[in-house]
Amino acid sequence: MFNELRVPRARAPLVRDAAARIQERTHTRIRVSKEGEVDLEGEVEGLLLAGNVLRAVSRGFSVASALVLLDEHLQLAVVPVDGTEKTIQRLLSRVIGRNGRAKHTIERLAGVQMVVYGKTVAIIGTAEAAARAAAAVEDLLDGRKHSYVWAKLEKLRRLDRAEF
Repeated sequence: MFNELRVPRARAPLVRDAAARIQERTHTRIRVSKEGEVDLEGEVEGLLLAGNVLRAVSRGFSVASALVLLDEHLQLAVVPVDGTEKTIQRLLSRVIGRNGRAKHTIERLAGVQMVVYGKTVAIIGTAEAAARAAAAVEDLLDGRKHSYVWAKLEKLRRLDRAEF
């Protein structure tokens, strides 16, 4: 089977360097052009895994961080940010917070890894954790107060602990 993917031109050299490691782990064949067009060949399962890893790298994760997506329990969630350049910058600043505090708080409370790159926020975690973190990011993008988002994440975390 054959699949195509695009990565930002700035990330193409990184993907090209990592292609051998990804190919070996997913049993696929990866070709990357200078413009960022990626051609994938292989079996369906390998294509899905390689595609997720490549999407994570293209959204700003390091190759080592993206390779954790080869674990079937983890997934990638991407939250796009729309608006003018000024609006996007303001919204992403809310997600990052002063000295990265808001981003780190979401990562800690939801149990995920997050990267803000371009006009997106990418999240790696279990399906449930990634969904919670994505919801928290969307709440911040919608203008909710940080304290509201932290309280919501704390409550969900306490509920999880109570179930076990």
